[in-house]
Amino acid sequence: SPPPPSSPPPPSSPPPPSSPPPPPSSYALALTKVDERRARALVQEYAASSGDHVSLVVANGSEAFLVAGDPSALRRLQTWCGEACRPPRPATRLLPVSAPYHCESLLSGACGAAVSALRSAAGHAAVGSDALARPLISCVDGANLEGSSVACLHEYLLRSLAMWPVDWPAAVRGLLRCAPCVRRCVDYGPGGGAGAAKMSRQAAAEEGVTFEYYTQLVRPGPLPQSWLAWLKLEEEREGGGQCVVDAPS
Repeated sequence: SPPPPSSPPPPSSPPPPSSPPPPPSSYALALTKVDERRARALVQEYAASSGDHVSLVVANGSEAFLVAGDPSALRRLQTWCGEACRPPRPATRLLPVSAPYHCESLLSGACGAAVSALRSAAGHAAVGSDALARPLISCVDGANLEGSSVACLHEYLLRSLAMWPVDWPAAVRGLLRCAPCVRRCVDYGPGGGAGAAKMSRQAAAEEGVTFEYYTQLVRPGPLPQSWLAWLKLEEEREGGGQCVVDAPS
């Protein structure tokens, strides 16, 4: 007699759902809705009581600041701001920043190596600020580098863009001092609505100047992964801010 038909195999169980990827380590914590004096006092109080090395490194506006530090220290600072510090308490947000930019004590080694590589590069010649024919405003303190005594602009720009603290409102005021007749400025770059123009709009408004800001996101490529582009996309989801997005194919 023929063998009995084999029973069908049991249905395969669906694969277990994949766990969400862990959030990226954040080396920057945004503090907002407090003024600079309060923000600095909070960071200093937390650092003194915890022993964690955190630094207020960027002023984006009169009530918008960035703190740099080790990711675990910033998470603890965020918890402390929400639960333990005395009012007024800041609003906080961890940003997907991959290094403690503008924190000299944490980045001095990396920047020192970059400066050494720059100095040893074939054909490198130092260009000082005496070569400037137009105003160049420092993002560190708003000073006009034209006619200053900076010996090597390459090194100055490297350090100011990566290692030294940044004061965007001071930079905007410095720009307006160089061009007092300006009444409208345009910020065009990867940051767009989250760039220097929007973050410093209060400083500009005090001078009677308006800003228009535009964004360029290039895909594919690393730019959309930058924290500025991420903030811009977050703004789009929340429906805030005036912006124009140009995404070339």
